[in-house]
Amino acid sequence: MEQETQNVNDVYESVGASGHLPKITRNSKVAITAFVLGIFSLLGMCCCGINVILAPIAIVCGVVALVQKHDGTGFSIAGIMLSVLSIVMVLAVVFSFRTMIPYSQTILTDYMQLVEEQDTVFPAYEETHTLPAYMNKYLEPPFSDFMDQYDTDVYDFMDVLLEQYKSGLLHTYDFSVPADSSTVDLSDVSAEPAI
Repeated sequence: MEQETQNVNDVYESVGASGHLPKITRNSKVAITAFVLGIFSLLGMCCCGINVILAPIAIVCGVVALVQKHDGTGFSIAGIMLSVLSIVMVLAVVFSFRTMIPYSQTILTDYMQLVEEQDTVFPAYEETHTLPAYMNKYLEPPFSDFMDQYDTDVYDFMDVLLEQYKSGLLHTYDFSVPADSSTVDLSDVSAEPAI
């Protein structure tokens, strides 16, 4: 009985003389939106650059919630921080690959040629450790400098491909391109999915 009286007194004191319950603050929807978009922008940075869309929206929502002094300041700040982090991480990845961009077409072309000629190239490489003529450029600058950045050389690359050749993994790739790939006729493509 004494416990019940204490509980009633606590409720009476919290209601106060006005008879109204104290205002329970709720977090702003804008602040929560900033937080949720910040999380999705961080998670979505690996998926088609979706953070490029979500991060700025999250930052705007977070700033709006802070400027309008809505409840949920923590959600606003967390949303802004997550969004900025996702943008910084994407920029770091882009700048880390910028050194590869000038060489990417040549590397891809040579790789495709290696795969197409694998039945002659890799048995000869395994026997004599000589490179095909078109791969010798990787022994000289600028290609050798590029590979030095990644602590590798063309022989490491060829050794890995030789192991893939021996295990049969290179046979699974098909780089064939239609003879006239510059024009594509979509008029005979069915709108129904293939079953």
